[in-house]
Amino acid sequence: MFVTMLAGLGFTALKSVGLIVAGIAIITFGFFGGHSIVSSWVGRRASGAKGQASSTYLFIYYMGSSAAGAAGGLFYAVDGWNGVVAFVER
Repeated sequence: MFVTMLAGLGFTALKSVGLIVAGIAIITFGFFGGHSIVSSWVGRRASGAKGQASSTYLFIYYMGSSAAGAAGGLFYAVDGWNGVVAFVER
């Protein structure tokens, strides 16, 4: 799923609006596919306190997405869409 996201990222660097929209759709598909897989692995791999392991994962997931979303906005303000692509690649 993460390779799928990278492929979608490549589409967003192109000039065609249709390909950019397709790239965003591919990134979204890969992201939520990867998130659902990892989320299910947390409970399976935890040897004990499965609920705590799952809640810790979700806490970190939402904190990370909040911080990354804010940082992506800063990159957009500095360099537009190319800045967002550079931010995601790192």
